[in-house]
Amino acid sequence: MIKGKATLRGRDTFLIGLSFKNLENLKRHDDFIMISKEEVGIPFDIVIFAGETEKVLVEMVSGPGTVITGSFDPPRKN
Repeated sequence: MIKGKATLRGRDTFLIGLSFKNLENLKRHDDFIMISKEEVGIPFDIVIFAGETEKVLVEMVSGPGTVITGSFDPPRKN
């Protein structure tokens, strides 16, 4: 994995590049990636993780003090 900062299209941008091995580990749920705020000079830590569906992702991190935003999987029709 690589991390960095850049200015892209006139905007300050944080870059994360994952190797195929990183992606394989995430897909198997064997690992998550933690980026510390001190390491990159931002006010919060970053956690990258993966799951089969967005519902599973929400279940993985739900708890006190967790606020989830974003889209969620649409209901499946049988």
